[in-house]
Amino acid sequence: MSKPINIAAVMTSLDFSDKCFYMIKEFNKALELTDKRISTSLFFSVPTSEPLPVKSCFAHQFSYYLESYQGMAIATNLKDAQTTLKMSGGADVYLYLWDLPWNNKTVEFEECVKVMRDSRLSIIARSDSHAKAIENFCNKSPVGIVDNWDIEKLSELYKNS
Repeated sequence: MSKPINIAAVMTSLDFSDKCFYMIKEFNKALELTDKRISTSLFFSVPTSEPLPVKSCFAHQFSYYLESYQGMAIATNLKDAQTTLKMSGGADVYLYLWDLPWNNKTVEFEECVKVMRDSRLSIIARSDSHAKAIENFCNKSPVGIVDNWDIEKLSELYKNS
């Protein structure tokens, strides 16, 4: 029997967005993949008062529990990636860039590149075009491309790392 895979999202807060919708949908799907033995969870720093886009069937925990988490911890923005790198004890830290932060707002280039080029951080892109933009921006290639939080692709990516 294969070893179980722990996959967690690290988000500031859940919101009513397509990113959260697909994350919840795919993390719930892990329950149906009995042959894969995938355990999913969410770490957050700000509780949400908004209704979720869909019902979630996995654990939600405050981010200070990251210190004892073992598995794949997937931050979804630069700030959460920085926090995860500081707090995670034994987790393998990933940054899933759903949106490219420098496309929507001004970012501090040096700080952004410092986080993205951290050797402890693996970057996941959402598409081929995002992967090329990430590599062009920080001179670091993403370890994989995963569209819409595809749980099977995430687990394969983690197993192969």
